[in-house]
Amino acid sequence: MRFLRSIPAVLLVVALFPIQAISGTTGGITGRVLDSATQAPVAGVTVTANAPTQTATSVTDGSGAYRFLSLGPDTYTLTFSKSGYDSQSQPGLSVFADQVQTVNVALNKTLKTIARVTSQAAANLVKSGQTSDVYSVNAAGQAAAQGLTGPGSLNNAYGAIASVPGVQLNQGQQGWWQELHIRGGDIDQVGFELDGIPVNRVYDNAPETMLSSLGSQEVQVYTGGVPASSDAQGISGYVNQVIKTGTFPGYATAMLSAGYPAFYHQASVEVGGSTPDRLFSYYVGIGGSNQDFRYINDQDGANLPNSFFYPVSFVPGWNCHQTACNFQKYTNGFVYTGAPSPLLATSGLGYGLINQQVRDNIINLHFGIPHKNSGLRDDVQAFWMTSENHNDYFSSTNDFGANVVDAIYGPSYWDDTYGYSGAPMQPVNTGNIYKYFFPQSAVHQFQGLLPTSIRDPNENGVSVSKLQFQHVFSPSEFLRVYGYSLYSTWNINGYNATAQPYYGWELPYFLPDHVYGFNLGYENQLSSQHLLTVSGAYTNSNPERYDVTYYPSGWPLTSLVGKNSNCYDPASGDEIGCYAGASTHSGSNTYTDAGGTTTNPTPTLGYDCKTAPSTPACVAGAQWLVTNTSFHGALNQVRTGFYGYSIGDQWRPDDKWNVNLGLRLEDFQFMFG
Repeated sequence: MRFLRSIPAVLLVVALFPIQAISGTTGGITGRVLDSATQAPVAGVTVTANAPTQTATSVTDGSGAYRFLSLGPDTYTLTFSKSGYDSQSQPGLSVFADQVQTVNVALNKTLKTIARVTSQAAANLVKSGQTSDVYSVNAAGQAAAQGLTGPGSLNNAYGAIASVPGVQLNQGQQGWWQELHIRGGDIDQVGFELDGIPVNRVYDNAPETMLSSLGSQEVQVYTGGVPASSDAQGISGYVNQVIKTGTFPGYATAMLSAGYPAFYHQASVEVGGSTPDRLFSYYVGIGGSNQDFRYINDQDGANLPNSFFYPVSFVPGWNCHQTACNFQKYTNGFVYTGAPSPLLATSGLGYGLINQQVRDNIINLHFGIPHKNSGLRDDVQAFWMTSENHNDYFSSTNDFGANVVDAIYGPSYWDDTYGYSGAPMQPVNTGNIYKYFFPQSAVHQFQGLLPTSIRDPNENGVSVSKLQFQHVFSPSEFLRVYGYSLYSTWNINGYNATAQPYYGWELPYFLPDHVYGFNLGYENQLSSQHLLTVSGAYTNSNPERYDVTYYPSGWPLTSLVGKNSNCYDPASGDEIGCYAGASTHSGSNTYTDAGGTTTNPTPTLGYDCKTAPSTPACVAGAQWLVTNTSFHGALNQVRTGFYGYSIGDQWRPDDKWNVNLGLRLEDFQFMFG
C-alpha cells in the first residue's frame, strides 16, 4: 500500500538590510562609485575584481552602480579606474558563498589627491551588505583552529566551526557527527550543506558528510538569518562547506604528520591549477589518517583503582559464578564513588573510541565556455567526493577486564544462529535449515568462543557527485542549474552486544541512504535599486534502516514455530500446547506435563503426535508448522520528496537604506510502502 503525506511550510523574511545572493557556491560584490567632491554618480568606471581563482570586470552605469553576482569564494582586490580620475584599489575583500556585500567608493579627480587606498581585513566577521549572522573561516583559519575541539577532530572542520561566536562543541569528541550546538539548539537542529548540496539525512537530520578539512575553501556558520534559498533543514543554525577550486598559477602541497605517545599518522596531497585564461581549472585532494585515543593516561586509567567508566566492586552477597560477590554499578554515570572493597576489580576503559581511520578523495573541475565578443563565459562544474570513517570501540572482553567479564558473565560466544529457506506455514523440512554466521564476522567455529580482543566497529561513509551549469546573460544576470547524487552508509556490528550486555555496543545496524536532487536558481540585478533572486529545488531520499533487535541463537525450532514454541492448530488458527496439560516450559523446548513427565518433542523437528496421538491437540490435527523464516528486526523504508521554492528582492532606495524581502515555500512529502 502506498500513502502520501504532504506538509507545506511557508517562511517570510523581512529585514532592512541587503539580501545575500541565491546561489549554490558563489557570492558577490555590488556598490556605487561617486565623485568625492560632488557625490554625483560616476558612469563608465571600469571595476576589476581579481583573485587567484577568478578575474571579472564590470562597468558602472548611469547611476554609478557596478555589480559582480557570481564570484567564487576567495579574497579579491577591487580596482576602479577611469580617465580623469585617480585609480583606486580595495584589497582584502573576502567573498563568501551565498553572500553579497556592498562596497561603495568615492573617486578623486586627477591631481586633487596624490593617492587614496582603503583596506579591509580579509577575515572580518562583519561585512557590509549582509543580513545574516554568518561567519566564515577560510582555509588558513581552519588550519589554525583545527585543535580547538581536541585530538578527535584534527582532520575535520569542527575546530573551525567552534572558533566562531554562538557555537558550542563539547571537548573530547571524536569522529562523525560531533555534538554541535548553535544558539543552544540540539545536534539534530543544525542544517548542513556541502558546496550548495543539502546533506542532512532525513531519518535523523544527521550530516551525511564527515566535515573533512581536506579541500575546504571556507566553512560558513550561520547563527541566525539563514538565506531563503537554503535547502538544508535546520532550525537553530546552518553550516555550509565550500570546496576549493584551481588557481592560476597552480600549486601542489603535501603534508605528513605523526603523533606520540597516542598513535597518529596523517598524509595528504592537494593539487590545483588553471589555464592562463581560466577556461579550465582543477582541484584534486587525497588524504587519510589513522589515529588512536588515550583517556586519563597512557593506560587509559586502568592502573587507577576506582577511577574510570565501569569499575566493579565485589562484596559478599551476590553469586557471580566464581565467587560470592555483589555487583555495584557506578553511582554518577561514569566514575564509581562507593567504598572500595578487597575484591575491587578495575575495568580500565569501558566504552569509548579506541581508534579512527579516515580516508578522503576530492575532485573539483570547472570548464569555461566563452561568449563571443562579450567577454562573458558560462561555467560547467563536475564535482566528486568520497569520505570514509571507521572506528573501533573499547568494547572487547579484554578492554572491560577479562577477570570481571568471566566472573560475572562467563565465557562469550559468537552470536551465530540458523535460517530457514523453506516455505512458511508448512511442516518443517530439515533440509532447508542452514547455519547463519554473524554478519561481517571473521572465519570462526559456529557459535564458538568469541575472541577476547575483538571490538565493536562503527563505519560511516559517503559519496557525492555533482554536475552544474551556469549561464551568464550579462554581468548582472545569470541562471544556474545543478543535479547531484549522494550515497551514505552507517553500519554497526556489535559482536559483544549479546555476549556482554552490560557494555556491548549494538546489534547489527545498517542505514544506507540513496539521495538525488536538483536545484535551479536565477539572479538578476534589475536596476541599481533591485536585486531579484529566484530558486527551486527538489531532493529525494531513499533510506533503508535495518536494526536487528533480537538475534535467536538457540535450536532452530525456537524461530520456526509459534509463540513460546507452541504448536499451530490449522482448524482454529490458534497456538495450542503441544501436549495436553503441559504446564511448565523449562527452556530448550522441554515441557513438563501435569503428571510430572518431562519430554522434548523436537529432536527431529518432525513432531506429529505419534508419541501422544490421543491428546486433544493431536485429535484437533496439531502439527509443527514454520511460522517464521527470518530474524527479528525493524525495517524502515520511508521515502521522502522535499520541494523548496524561494523568491527574494533587495531594494536599495538610496545608499543608506536597504530593504530585504524573502519568501520561501517548502513541501515535505513522505511515501510509505
